[in-house]
Amino acid sequence: MLAVEPKKVGNDATGVAVVGIDHAGRIRSFDDTAERMSGMRREAVLGQPFADAMFRMRAAEDVAWTFVPHESGAGGIAVFAFGEDVSARREEARKTREAERIATVAALGTSLAHEIRNPLNGALLHVNVLERLLERQGADDECVEALEVVEQEIRRLSRLVSEFLEFAQPSPPVAHATSAADVVARLRSLVTPRFDKAGVVLQTHVADVAFETDVPKLKRAIEQLLVNALEASSMGDRVKLGVTCSSEGVRVEVEDQGAGITDPELALFEPFVSTKAKGTGLGLAIARRMVTDLGGTLDFTSQPGRTVFSITLPTSPLSRNA
Repeated sequence: MLAVEPKKVGNDATGVAVVGIDHAGRIRSFDDTAERMSGMRREAVLGQPFADAMFRMRAAEDVAWTFVPHESGAGGIAVFAFGEDVSARREEARKTREAERIATVAALGTSLAHEIRNPLNGALLHVNVLERLLERQGADDECVEALEVVEQEIRRLSRLVSEFLEFAQPSPPVAHATSAADVVARLRSLVTPRFDKAGVVLQTHVADVAFETDVPKLKRAIEQLLVNALEASSMGDRVKLGVTCSSEGVRVEVEDQGAGITDPELALFEPFVSTKAKGTGLGLAIARRMVTDLGGTLDFTSQPGRTVFSITLPTSPLSRNA
């Protein structure tokens, strides 16, 4: 016999909902936690089939039910259904699986990447030697152009290997005091030539805030977002970089005017996933790895003509003047 009153069992403190069900499978009691978890009022579900009500339940897939017979049958209740919100547990399990998968990919790929890097460096060295020989011998343009293509492809492969190693071999963050203005100023000097060449305008709005973070990791993450925005832009477009601070911490936003991300199911932050025909699919994965190392989050919203990537760092500002 269950020695508790049906409407008293289960509350927001325990996070367990309690629903009383009669022999016909209809709901006889529905406590406050069940209301909160289901999004349905008690008056609307009393007397309704339990199966039908739970099918309509908000986030029903995140509730695990346990059924316990009520031997006394008091109040016409034959069974108590105890519902536990398992969304946090499932999210934690998902993160664990993701971390394990990334660790496996990293372990297998790192060894291969190191084996590839050395031959690539040797090949690039010999290409440079050939270029000098051809220049001295006055080789025709077609020969020179072919060698330039080889050099470009070797450099592309070398860059891919370097990016993979950067993703697969994270280093622990080392925090130092910095300011948003200093970080953005260094980034502008780094990326401005690429923006100017593409005819894309980079606009910045920076709160005068000082904080502590691993500056190289933060710069690398923002740089990847800026490069991603640039590649999504056309000549004459604007890319906006903003840094603000709030009770949540320091927030960095990179906004572009590109076509947007049309596939909502695309795992954009996964390695080797890209919307670009010639993309490596590592840029955003590296950005998220850097942000995660800093204890922050990286999210995005997208629609045609406006895509915004947002970094939130849970760090307390040291000072704020704007």
